[in-house]
Amino acid sequence: MILKLNDDAWNNFEQQFEKGIKGLLERDRMKNKMSMQDFLSSPLADLPVSVDLEAIRRGEGVEFMVNFRKSNSGLPVNVWLDEGKTYEKGGHGYWIKFQTNRQNQWTNSELAVMTISDTPQVIGDHKLSVGVIKVLEAFVIRNKRLLMQLADMKIDFETFIERVV
Repeated sequence: MILKLNDDAWNNFEQQFEKGIKGLLERDRMKNKMSMQDFLSSPLADLPVSVDLEAIRRGEGVEFMVNFRKSNSGLPVNVWLDEGKTYEKGGHGYWIKFQTNRQNQWTNSELAVMTISDTPQVIGDHKLSVGVIKVLEAFVIRNKRLLMQLADMKIDFETFIERVV
């Protein structure tokens, strides 16, 4: 899907998007009676979809990747999984993105890529140990079919979570 907005429509979209996200975060924070600092380091602060607003503004479309935190996945790092044919829009094959540090807090600035195949390859710089990379490779190999189905939108993230091994 490619959206092209004029400046007025873009400004309205940006304001409404930001207002909606802030409202959801504040609602969850208040519901759980948490300080803002505690909230930002909690799983509640995760946004499930990464939306590149500048890409939308440039008319390049939207990238949908779901955040699979290491606390939920059992993996040694946070990973991002394609759930919206991002590989087609990007003109590359199936892949996952992974955090190149082992912090609990997710970030989208320190990422590398691993291809989804029988012999996964790492693309990008990282300082992770061979052991961490081996764990990610094993995850990709074991779940190759599910990861591809998720990327192709044949299953949703909830179904992926039920079936992942």
